[in-house]
Amino acid sequence: MWKITLPDDSDRRTEITTALTFKSGLAKYTLKEGELDVIDGLYTLYHEQKGFPCVELEGATISADTKFALKKAYSEVQDSGRLSNLRSRLFLSAKKCPLCGIEATTDLDHYLPESKYECLAIYSRNLIPTCHKCNNKKRASVAANGVGFLHLYYFEEPDGIFFIAETDIVNGALLINFHITQLEGMSQVIYDSLCFQIERINLNERLKAEVNDFLGSMYTSFEMAYESSGIEGLRILLKKTRDNYTTRFGRNHWKRALMDSLSDNQMFLDAGFKTALGTP
Repeated sequence: MWKITLPDDSDRRTEITTALTFKSGLAKYTLKEGELDVIDGLYTLYHEQKGFPCVELEGATISADTKFALKKAYSEVQDSGRLSNLRSRLFLSAKKCPLCGIEATTDLDHYLPESKYECLAIYSRNLIPTCHKCNNKKRASVAANGVGFLHLYYFEEPDGIFFIAETDIVNGALLINFHITQLEGMSQVIYDSLCFQIERINLNERLKAEVNDFLGSMYTSFEMAYESSGIEGLRILLKKTRDNYTTRFGRNHWKRALMDSLSDNQMFLDAGFKTALGTP
């Protein structure tokens, strides 16, 4: 969630020629003289720009036919395509969607849309694994004019905890709200983009539904800790679980935020978890 490893793009020229060639070795489309070098230069510019949109990345000197061929070549980045190994490699970097941290990755999102940046249609660093829900919500909302979806390959995550869960128990029900807090030194653009991102993918509401199942699966552990060691035993369990999620998923994963909040929620600790999780 929030950041994933930048893909190795050392085979990028080979991937272009492979995508434009049949398995038999015959060319599906032949690039015009010098175009491979120009496209390779666009890839370099993309990396230098960290995916930030600019008119140069539209490839004004690339022919319309080549742009169409590259856009169409994205079909090769499918399970049965000639670049299926690229697809598999990208999915291995994030089995859970890095935008929501809930769903399995099923889609490859073009960070800069292929409709406008056809030359980047099969570039690995422009393809971000996401779940279908997040991909559908994002569409083309990149960080134009500063605020938009962050590029998860290039996002420099601030040194601190910015994803916060607030929990309360009202009339026996557990109420949860997730939000972004602006850390000292976090730019306004990053803060606004994070807020924009979680609102656009409807993360708060989706997590509330996910939390019910997640906490329900932990009920027996909560009960055993409480029955054997009381409030402090349950608090220790929650904090150990929080630390485990921090190690596994990072400081700003929703599970870490949730465990942290519950470990300080006195009502939840004092047997409130029983009614909050639907147990009389």
